[in-house]
Amino acid sequence: MKKIACFIKNYNILGKISEFSKIEEIECVDFIKQPCELDYGFILYVTDVADSDKNFDLGDLPLVFIGQNKGRKYIYELSESFDIVQLRTLVDTVYHGGKAGFFSEKFYPNFISKEFVVKNNIFEVDKIVYNITRELAYFCNISDIQKLRIGLSEIITNSIEHGNLEITGDEKFENTEKGIYMDLLNERLNNEKYSKRYVTVKIFYNSEYFEAKVTDMGNGFDVKNVQEINDDNLLKLHGRGIMITRMYFDRVQYNDKGNSVTLYKRFKC
Repeated sequence: MKKIACFIKNYNILGKISEFSKIEEIECVDFIKQPCELDYGFILYVTDVADSDKNFDLGDLPLVFIGQNKGRKYIYELSESFDIVQLRTLVDTVYHGGKAGFFSEKFYPNFISKEFVVKNNIFEVDKIVYNITRELAYFCNISDIQKLRIGLSEIITNSIEHGNLEITGDEKFENTEKGIYMDLLNERLNNEKYSKRYVTVKIFYNSEYFEAKVTDMGNGFDVKNVQEINDDNLLKLHGRGIMITRMYFDRVQYNDKGNSVTLYKRFKC
């Protein structure tokens, strides 16, 4: 379980962090009552006491200061009136190596609607998906956010790999077995026939649901051949991405051609 290290004197602030931790299934460690060694399980060191971090070797652990800055430069700052959504946004930012942002209680989005053009940068899909969905923290908890991102990453990867680059499931399996799949992938990425293609991602989400439409420039596939989820399918290279995505979304619907898919998830949080 992930942990947050807290050196908090304000009981109300500690209570809010504890409440957040219960919701997100993160352990909240009170370093005033239970001082201990920091380890790899900690994701944040949070304090409302200036210079309290000097009592510990934080290493690369991000430091969050809550309250009025009295001249010291902190990595992340929150006001004493922060709420759970702000803290969730901050934790999500830290998870992905993001930079300090403005975590204000004075404004929240009612919905997010965006359209992106994603080039065939298959090695950066996870980073791209994080940037596409970073505002999800305003609407849903971190556990569900990660599941949505996994599904969306799988679909975008499929759209690049099997759609834009036209690598069939059999080609991927055979070349992977021979240990030369990266050669095939790089050959397609540098081929003028495929290199200028891109994936269009349209997203909309609010406090009730998430919807994404992902469209590639490939020839599509026979959507009738998409199998039902089972353990054997999850072990196969071909179709694995679709199976995983179906686990995390309420609806995964392809167009007739098979080059465009709509993902839908209703939030329970």
